[in-house]
Amino acid sequence: MRKQIKVGIVGAGSWAECHVEAYQAIPQMEVVSLCDTIMEKANETADRYGIRGRYNSLNEMLAKQDIDLISVATHELHHYVPTVLALKNSKHVVIDQPVVNNPLSALEMWKNAIRSNKQLFVTRPSRFLKPYADAYAQLQSGQIGKLQQLIFHRTRSERLFQAYHRLPTYFEMLVHDLDLAFWLSNADFIQVGQAFGSKPLRNGLRNIERLDFEFGNGVTVTMSSLWTPDGETEQGEVQHKEIQDGEIQHDNTHGEIQSLTTGTLELIGEKGTISIDTGDIALLIGDPWNWQASLLPEALKEQLRSASIAALHEQLKSYVAYLGEEEEEDADTDTDAAAGKKAGAGEDSKKTLDYSSMKQSQQIIQFCDAMLRSLDFNYPVRF
Repeated sequence: MRKQIKVGIVGAGSWAECHVEAYQAIPQMEVVSLCDTIMEKANETADRYGIRGRYNSLNEMLAKQDIDLISVATHELHHYVPTVLALKNSKHVVIDQPVVNNPLSALEMWKNAIRSNKQLFVTRPSRFLKPYADAYAQLQSGQIGKLQQLIFHRTRSERLFQAYHRLPTYFEMLVHDLDLAFWLSNADFIQVGQAFGSKPLRNGLRNIERLDFEFGNGVTVTMSSLWTPDGETEQGEVQHKEIQDGEIQHDNTHGEIQSLTTGTLELIGEKGTISIDTGDIALLIGDPWNWQASLLPEALKEQLRSASIAALHEQLKSYVAYLGEEEEEDADTDTDAAAGKKAGAGEDSKKTLDYSSMKQSQQIIQFCDAMLRSLDFNYPVRF
């Protein structure tokens, strides 16, 4: 009989709340504890969601709670320590993109998972957002033939900077586009890349004017990620806006407000092209770290939050099959059949471990790190 998978959450912020709500919607999973370095915050979030265990130390939570899976929902700079600690305590781990901002740390996390013989899942929720999922289905149906090229283009208003300022652009939104490129291309590795950066903008933001790379299977990709100065359209037209009580007010002169985000994705194949509009703010699945404090209208905050939870739910639900198999074996220890299973457990369990998401994420971090070291590569960089 398959028992419930007991989950512990590391973090108590807005993104951790998304994790909690996504897990609580999965019948086979139960969030039993939560920890945060600020105990008051841990208690507040645990009370809100009816979580019994609450701690300000992961060591204490691991020692006192019966947990199968640790979900790390902290800032990327604080992913490494709780992930490795949980793995060394024989717990499965879920972490978000970007896993870390250092390729050597990502590799060490992966090694610890292998040593512990435990799952290390990296969430890739963008794949579960409808526009991308629909494009993938059309591609798989052969609608445009063999994929040859992907073109990603994104602009965001500087107004979003308050919610998306925790990491350089490469390690922030671009990792999600890179993940989509791997998925849509069915690629295993990046073969060569070339980046064209820009000077930092007046507030420290940096655009990625153009990033070109080629996968090992021959699919080429072009990406750009641009910040648009506040109050200026992509074409440079200035619009005067005001914020009152957290709401963006309509411009008296133009009668409409600038879109906070615009974007397109083109999938170019042998037989045709699929084009999708990625300008919907809900598609900025990269965690807006500072939702509550940002000046985004409440309706947009809720739109981002709802889309994130729904995509996370679909992603986390897919892990049940991997984790449930192990629990089924553990629950059946008294039978002769179970004893037979135990005898070959080493080989069998390794077969069920899935490190594909971690392998890909490690490559993405390595690529981002190389691009960030020189934001203006005027020559191709081979990997």
